[in-house]
Amino acid sequence: MTRLKGGIIGLGKMGLVHYGILNTNPAVEITCICDTQKLLLDIISNENSNLKIYSDYKKLLEYQELDFIVISTPVKYHYDIIKNGIKKNVNIFVEKPFVIKVNEGEKLMTMIEGDCDNIYQVGYVNRYNEIFNKLKDILDNKLIGKIQSFDICMFGDIVKKNKVFLESWRSNKKISGGGCLMEFAIHGIDLLIWYFGMPEIIGKPIFQSIYSKNIEDSCSITLKAKENIIGYFNCSWCDPTFRLPTTKIQINGDNGKIIAQEHEIKLFLIDENGGFNKGWNSIYLPDVSKTVRFDLAGSAFTIQLDDFIDSINNKNDKHTNNFRSAQYSNMLIEECYNKGIYV
Repeated sequence: MTRLKGGIIGLGKMGLVHYGILNTNPAVEITCICDTQKLLLDIISNENSNLKIYSDYKKLLEYQELDFIVISTPVKYHYDIIKNGIKKNVNIFVEKPFVIKVNEGEKLMTMIEGDCDNIYQVGYVNRYNEIFNKLKDILDNKLIGKIQSFDICMFGDIVKKNKVFLESWRSNKKISGGGCLMEFAIHGIDLLIWYFGMPEIIGKPIFQSIYSKNIEDSCSITLKAKENIIGYFNCSWCDPTFRLPTTKIQINGDNGKIIAQEHEIKLFLIDENGGFNKGWNSIYLPDVSKTVRFDLAGSAFTIQLDDFIDSINNKNDKHTNNFRSAQYSNMLIEECYNKGIYV
């Protein structure tokens, strides 16, 4: 079997995760990497002398014959790298957020219009979490009836009162695109749009800077989705009560309620439906999880990258996380920033 040749551009936390997972895929050969940190490149090249090492992604694209690239740089650089990757006719996986500005996303989608040969995927990994996938099935099958309201929250203990974060690129809006909403809670925004479609913002989003100076550390948004579904979205990356980033979802319908997190769904039904009993039902991650060959940072990351590679091999562009779906998240967040107020 001829293996797909790939390159990794950006070797921060997520770049290293993707590098590790892809190296275990028998259908893949990572032939080159690119980063601006020489020490990191030296360490990796010492472990694999066959890797081609670059500090300039343009040279990687120029000199390497690749089937795909994985982009894991700060979002400021996504647009230019994607644009040059499209010109080189390679398949592209880019970490979230898609781009820093909506108009950049529109330009990129114009470039790929009519391209049925290449796969363009964005790393909204929660769509590959089996619990959140099961939740989508429950909604699509209308088990809780007509949806009345939803509440989605994302919390984490990421930003603290110290100089490490406050002096990093993530606190620079020109590089990161924003704070908690853009860099962290955009995963929840993506789920919201996946479940309920593109919503309308009601009133003004509320932003608060807790430790940061130029970006938001928390936000609160009121929304209205199709069929007058009222929704609330809240996030904070300064909550010390959450050891790990956590997504909490509650959805109310006229036949029951769903309460979900990454590892569990609690489903309450007024009347039995879809094989579930009247009253409370529980679905745990082991009930719906798949076995993966290599688990690094959670099985969903492996499932996500396997889907990308399988889509390339099968010429299947029907995967769930494409540039268009990612653009909707950018559109909603840009509107929140334009309408929002700081308190």
